[in-house]
Amino acid sequence: MMNKVAQYYRELVSSLSERLRHGERDIDALVTQAREKSSAPAI
Repeated sequence: MMNKVAQYYRELVSSLSERLRHGERDIDALVTQAREKSSAPAI
């Protein structure tokens, strides 16, 4: 189970980092979109 949580956060951070590198700066919108795009693992 912990592995799924770790994988989820790795993917989330990777996605946000890549978008920031491409010049996006609306952090709240980035986080909201990332959360909607990926489904959080059930804990």
